[in-house]
Formats: sequence, C-alpha cells, structure tokens
Amino acid sequence: TLVLMNSLTNCFSQSSSFVPYKDTINHFAINVPVGWRYGVNKNYPDLILVAYRISTDTSDKAGENFNLNIIKKENSSLDKEYKKIIGALSSTNDFTLMENDSIYIHGLPYKWFIEAHKNEINGAPMINYVFITYKEGKTYILTFIAFTKYFKKYRSLFYDIAGTLIL
Repeated sequence: TLVLMNSLTNCFSQSSSFVPYKDTINHFAINVPVGWRYGVNKNYPDLILVAYRISTDTSDKAGENFNLNIIKKENSSLDKEYKKIIGALSSTNDFTLMENDSIYIHGLPYKWFIEAHKNEINGAPMINYVFITYKEGKTYILTFIAFTKYFKKYRSLFYDIAGTLIL
C-alpha cells in the first residue's frame, strides 16, 4: 500500500507545471498539466471532467488523456465497487489486468489498477491507469489513458496528477 500526500514533485520533463481545476458543484479539485485542454465534454455527459494532451506538431499523435466519473452508489464500499468494475471489465474479451494495488491519497483509500485493451475505434493497443475510491455514497473513478507504446513515458505524470485529487 502506497501513501500519496499533497503535491508530488513532477518528474515529467514536458509538463513541469499544472493548472488547478476546482469543481464546486461536484466538490473536487485536481491539477491539470499546463497546455492540456480540459473541461466537460457534451459527448460524454457521464464524465465530470475530461482532460487531454494537445499535439505539439503534426508528427506528435497525442492520445493521452484522463477523465473523472462520479457514480452515486448508496450503501456500498470501495471493495464492492472495485470488484464490480473489475468484474465488468473482465467479462469482455479485451481486458488484461497488468497491475493492481491500493493507495491513500489525501487520507482517502483508493484501489488502482493498470489494464491493457484495444481501442474500440482503430484497434490500437491502449493502457488505462485507473484510481477508484468511495466516499459519502459516491464512487469516484479517475481514469488515465495512453497508447501502449507511450504509457511508460506518461505513467509518472498520471501518478502525479492522481496525487492532486482532493475530494
């Protein structure tokens, strides 16, 4: 079990600073890398926040992004919600669990996992890095996404961003 407190030093060279994002309606705050686009996307109304990296030039195929989903789940727990999510993903033909563990972020317990799958649109190999917690009748799912070939490059950045989530 890892413990993540306050802001972490970001060791990712392309994005060494962040913009604070605060949602007073849904009661959370998180940092977004400078230069990334972020907000609510009307095409994905269930996602409370969507952020994605912008390409730096025509040879840079940006695919890295993250989103936050909040689902009302009265009378549940972190363990129950984690098992439901892993069960649902495992029931598909395209899910490979690579790593999983637990962590505390700002005093709240989270479970996290890294899974591999293929992009539904173009079949490209993708990796999701997912952090889940449960608080006051709500399940919070923070998902980071990258093409498999770039995941190692962005993993520490994703971890740093997760460490800034305050509920």
